[in-house]
Amino acid sequence: NSSNNNNRFLQGQASGGGDGSCNNSSSQHDLSTRLLRTISNGTPVVKLRDWPGVSSEPMVKTPSAASLYSPVNFGMGSEHHQHAKWTLWLARPALCICSRVVSRGHYATVVLVATVFAVAGSFVGHSFSVAPYNAGLMEDLDLTRTALSSLWAVTLICSAFWLNLIGAAVDRVGAQPVIMLGGFAMMVGLSTLGESSTKFEVFVALTMVRLSSVETVDFACRHCLTHWFVQNRGLAAGALNAMSSIGFVLPALETMSVVSYGWRDSAVLFGLVCGGLVVLSSLFLLSCPEDHGLLQSVDEEGPFCGASPRDQAQAEFEDLSQTIEVSLREALRLPVFWAVVLCWSVMCIPWSGINFLLASILKQQGFGQQDAVYVYLMLSIFSAITALFCGFLVDFIPKDRRQRAVAIVNGCMLFALLAGAFLVQIPWHIGPALLGIFLGCWEGCGNVVSTVIIPDLFGKKAAGSIRAVFMASAQVSSGIGPLVTAIVMDVGISFQYLCLMLAILQGIGILAIFGVTSPQANATKVRKKKKAKTAASTASQPLLAE
Repeated sequence: NSSNNNNRFLQGQASGGGDGSCNNSSSQHDLSTRLLRTISNGTPVVKLRDWPGVSSEPMVKTPSAASLYSPVNFGMGSEHHQHAKWTLWLARPALCICSRVVSRGHYATVVLVATVFAVAGSFVGHSFSVAPYNAGLMEDLDLTRTALSSLWAVTLICSAFWLNLIGAAVDRVGAQPVIMLGGFAMMVGLSTLGESSTKFEVFVALTMVRLSSVETVDFACRHCLTHWFVQNRGLAAGALNAMSSIGFVLPALETMSVVSYGWRDSAVLFGLVCGGLVVLSSLFLLSCPEDHGLLQSVDEEGPFCGASPRDQAQAEFEDLSQTIEVSLREALRLPVFWAVVLCWSVMCIPWSGINFLLASILKQQGFGQQDAVYVYLMLSIFSAITALFCGFLVDFIPKDRRQRAVAIVNGCMLFALLAGAFLVQIPWHIGPALLGIFLGCWEGCGNVVSTVIIPDLFGKKAAGSIRAVFMASAQVSSGIGPLVTAIVMDVGISFQYLCLMLAILQGIGILAIFGVTSPQANATKVRKKKKAKTAASTASQPLLAE
């Protein structure tokens, strides 16, 4: 850029919108040089008070392209976002490519799109994406169904401990570097799986694939998304799951690749493709809007739409400050946290068991392997549809009763288990289709609710650590699911009885979630009492004066 362009750029930065004026050309040139040196070196040498024409009184930052490049907005001096130095280098491609979008205040949309591709790439670590390799693994390494299910169960239990490290990491350094490292680890894990020749190598490869994809990339992406969306958080989570449901096509692609090229070459191929997609998407996933001088996404039709931009931003921050911030230790002492954990645990047992052993379940019930197509097809379609619907619905539930959204997810799993219990009695291919429909509803609703429930109930200050404990308990249940299902089928117990017993647990979970209150509900009661007391004292002042 020319010197004049740099001066106009700095002039727009100083005024916050491009209409201010700078009279001292020499000071402008000096600041231009210092700013360019800051962007190239990453050293904060320019402070807000150094800009010509900027008053010393505090002002609310508004989303603008210029504010992204200001060194004062890279988190320096922030108490809660000390990981901004990590994002300084990683944010450069995103800020350069998306400057036009950022200038219109829509960078949250960029984050949503990048999250969709990253989450879709992380699908390789799910049970249904590992399933296409099971036949080749059992044949080449002489593994039984129970032995392979046991390896996968140990992998999921290991992931429960790993989640606690990832939760602390995203709270400390931000989501972006965690997602990028997870993408590289996915490449290594699937390549190792393709070259494995012993049971131990298979276990190490499966563990690396699972930890790096679902427990790292997916977890960090959803954590990043909740930092960028507030009022429409449920809708954003619904859009994420609806668009990323294209990842359910992955098992079909893997199956065709295994048939054509073998399971070993397919594992290496999908590792490179999906891992590369995650790494590329991570370049656009800025960890926190506050680190770059941006506001979180809010509803343009909200209660502050009639105010000036400065008053609107201030009012939004004051409104958001009403959310109670709960630490990890405090959350562990709340009944609502354990009620949510109970509900999710009893849902993950049948979900992982049915997904991992779907072909064996259908065979036992007298169906062919082609009937799995109906299950996966319905699962993919209804996962996308239900995610959008659930996103709208969750946003309409008051925040002080937001925990009741978990009951919706339990209800979907309850109907899925009833469909599995009467799979044989339902004529033709309607049984597998119904099973896929309700499993898709559970997948869509579950991903939305699990994304928003923790920050909505406990705030976002310790959301990573709290959600890590919550998801760790779910992963332990997911590890138990395939093992329990395999043992039940091997000893000759009917799959229908297992479904009916698990359906009873879903009802217990629904009752538990309706019997607890959230910390936001208690905070709402306190605020109402304070407002009533203030109103009463204000009304009594004229009487006292008289």
